[in-house]
Amino acid sequence: MSNRFYRALLLVCCTLFTLQCVSVTTPSNTKESQAPVAEIDGKAISLHELDEWAKDALFNAKVQELNQYELYDLRREYLEELLTERMLQGAASQADVSTKEYVLGKDGTAISENEIVDFYQKNAEALGGTLDQWHDKIREHLEVEKYDQRKAELVEQLKAKHQIRILLEAPRITVAARGATRGPDNAPVTIVEFSDYQCRFCLSVHPTLKKILENYPDQVRLVYRHFAIPGHTRAKPAAHAAECAGAQGKFWEYHDAIFENTSALADADLEKFAKAAKLDVPEYRRCMKENRFAKKIEQDFADAEASGVQGTPTFVINGRILTGAKPYKTFEKIIEEELARKHE
Repeated sequence: MSNRFYRALLLVCCTLFTLQCVSVTTPSNTKESQAPVAEIDGKAISLHELDEWAKDALFNAKVQELNQYELYDLRREYLEELLTERMLQGAASQADVSTKEYVLGKDGTAISENEIVDFYQKNAEALGGTLDQWHDKIREHLEVEKYDQRKAELVEQLKAKHQIRILLEAPRITVAARGATRGPDNAPVTIVEFSDYQCRFCLSVHPTLKKILENYPDQVRLVYRHFAIPGHTRAKPAAHAAECAGAQGKFWEYHDAIFENTSALADADLEKFAKAAKLDVPEYRRCMKENRFAKKIEQDFADAEASGVQGTPTFVINGRILTGAKPYKTFEKIIEEELARKHE
């Protein structure tokens, strides 16, 4: 089933739950509503047009009380859909066919019996039941899948033929890029990471950040700041240990060692990492005993909270907030947008 089906279902559920109607469409006569959010071949799309396109989703956003960053993400998602629709409609009009016919092409979405049988055999255990019971539903699923695949391929081809500018501005915050740093100081893109050494999601995004730095060695700077969640009893000692290692010029070596062993963060384990990183162990012990970096770790936490950070990992990319262990493609998209913005 499509995302639009699920969105419609959520809208119905939210309406029944709240027993009220809330309009969040942008008034058509305000200056803000007429501001362009994108251009396609020099023709502007206004914020009002976008909000009209996405009004059901924006109703859900109001019901769920999304913050400005989540609302931006939602609008941006629908802006991509609106641009896709405009491109496909234009191409279909030139070909004198409907949009659906344009996407389907001459071959349509014919699905062979072999494709249906193959799909059933690969998913029989999860599906349960017999092939006869699932036959028509499998066909429908494969037809939708083929249609969506052709649509995506066409959109990529059409993008190359059109001049598209995204003008919808992401909300930004100001947060100090103060902490251990990887990447050049003059990099056009700065990622400030608020993280916790006991957070499994921080662990899962760790390889993604390494890949980003490998692929953008001159364009991205990563700054690490602590957000040691109070319920994670070993997060703050681990943060102290990393800072004590940093005082000896070994922050990142120690940092990486922690993320390779997040299940072992007792004092003895932390000292073992110090020895493996070839630190001056007596000095490391003094640093830990004196809590030399307690104020810095507390300040990181306070700055994060003041900026609206509520959990880990949270990233501030040139002022744009990104929450959670997002995949590489999500980071890449924002980085590329920021690099393009620097060259405008």
